[in-house]
Amino acid sequence: MKLKAFSVSQVNNYIKRILQCDPLLTNIYVKGEISNIKYHGYGNIYFTLKDENSRLNCFISYENSKNLKYVLDDGMEITASGYINVFEKNGTYSLNIVDIQMEGVGNLHIAFEKLKEKLEKEGLFDISKKKKLPSFPKYVAVITSETGAAIRDIIKTIQNKNTYVDIYVFPCLVQGQYAGSDISRAIKTVNDLFSHVDIIILGRGGGSLEELWPFNEEVVARSIYESKIPVISAVGHETDFSISDFAADVRAATPTAAAEIAVPNINDLKLRTNKIKYDIDNYMTKKLTEESNRLKQHDFRVIKNILEHKYQNRALVSNQYIKNIHLQVSEKLLLNKSAMDKYHTLLESLNPEHIMERGYAAVLDIDGKFIRSIDKVIKGDHINIMLTDGKIQSVVELTEKIEKTT
Repeated sequence: MKLKAFSVSQVNNYIKRILQCDPLLTNIYVKGEISNIKYHGYGNIYFTLKDENSRLNCFISYENSKNLKYVLDDGMEITASGYINVFEKNGTYSLNIVDIQMEGVGNLHIAFEKLKEKLEKEGLFDISKKKKLPSFPKYVAVITSETGAAIRDIIKTIQNKNTYVDIYVFPCLVQGQYAGSDISRAIKTVNDLFSHVDIIILGRGGGSLEELWPFNEEVVARSIYESKIPVISAVGHETDFSISDFAADVRAATPTAAAEIAVPNINDLKLRTNKIKYDIDNYMTKKLTEESNRLKQHDFRVIKNILEHKYQNRALVSNQYIKNIHLQVSEKLLLNKSAMDKYHTLLESLNPEHIMERGYAAVLDIDGKFIRSIDKVIKGDHINIMLTDGKIQSVVELTEKIEKTT
């Protein structure tokens, strides 16, 4: 009996269908240590999960990697949840990871440092990009748990310092699997719908590293960095530092300290204002008294005589200036009149009429132009001879050129 042969593809496909139908392998949790991790350019993540006896290939798609709460690295102990999938082409199988839980505080510290290093390189902690807190905020948004001690401490501290500030509370989860995305959503909500808010206080009370971890998630850090409203981060106790502290514009040691930083103390402002007013009043009173005393020291009759004397001196000087100006103008006018008389006599001597009275005449062609040379006329030309009492119209009969003697 001849047995039927299966193709490689059929075998791999059959194995894949069997694995996909196994209820244990479709939703499985696997604990192990990460090794040979590789971040693909498309956003996928590949690594091996190992223990002391075996290894398991793991794959995280780009869609699932976006939701990771940790930056993964070799040597980390994790618990990965997902399903077993067969890659038919190569006949290999892997754990397709949907979510990851970190094992141990040491691994959380590694994840913290890896994310801190990554975001720092991207410039999310750049001091030059930190926004300055307004000196006199009117609206403060508080993002925290509505049932924790932090919200009570913040509201009480602000109201004790400044009753002119309006406080908006945006409740959110501050620990647990969904806290990071909830915090991020709250920050974006304030920016999008309450853009008139002056300051955001983001915080919660103390807790373990695992409990505070949402404030170490990348999604929270990026939301803080992208906020157009200044953010004060106040997470845990004084010794606790979170990624949100580095991304925020200002870090406060505690939620109460954040409230202290956020708003000025009205009583202090009133004291300062009263002190300034008191100093101004004292200064003006002192100056008025000094000026009054200085004026009392002067005899107004003496001042009047001095001013009159100065006026008389100025009047004499002014009159002298006026006389000097009149004298200079008169001299100029006499000089100009003498010159004008001289030019008038010269012009009269050159008057053509006076020359004609001595027997001279002016000869013009029929166009009225003076004839200055015999070369300008020929026999038969009509000319006009101008005398002092009239003109003679003539016809040229003869021209005779006279040679000039040198």
